[in-house]
Amino acid sequence: MLFSREVPFPDISEFSDACAFDVRTHNGFIAVTSGRTGAQKFFHIFTKRGEAVRFVSVFVGGDKFRADDWRMFGVATDGGVRVFRKLGNDTALYQLADVLNRREHFLALGSQYLYVGRCRVCNRPLANADSLREGIGAECKRKRN
Repeated sequence: MLFSREVPFPDISEFSDACAFDVRTHNGFIAVTSGRTGAQKFFHIFTKRGEAVRFVSVFVGGDKFRADDWRMFGVATDGGVRVFRKLGNDTALYQLADVLNRREHFLALGSQYLYVGRCRVCNRPLANADSLREGIGAECKRKRN
């Protein structure tokens, strides 16, 4: 499965400034607009149900955001996005990982990052500022403590 079918793509109006987003700890949808070309890429970082691994997908399809229009290309770890080894030396995938790993660099070049937060445990939408900052919903945080 390339994309979590349980998590529909959010309406573009739900995206907000990604200042709290950290690829090492947050799940969600990220929209990145290049400051140089204006091109836009959509990413999804999610936890598969029953697994502790957080996966990273990039949107490669048309304009419908169907589940089959996403390509899973790596995992999100404490060190950032890592491209799957089995995908070989696909330079484009490493460049995509770089866009997520080096946000400050690309912001300095005029790129824009927008984010819709999801809990890194259960993938539900994050509703308050504390949850958005920490990347985990209040209910899942209570269960962990």
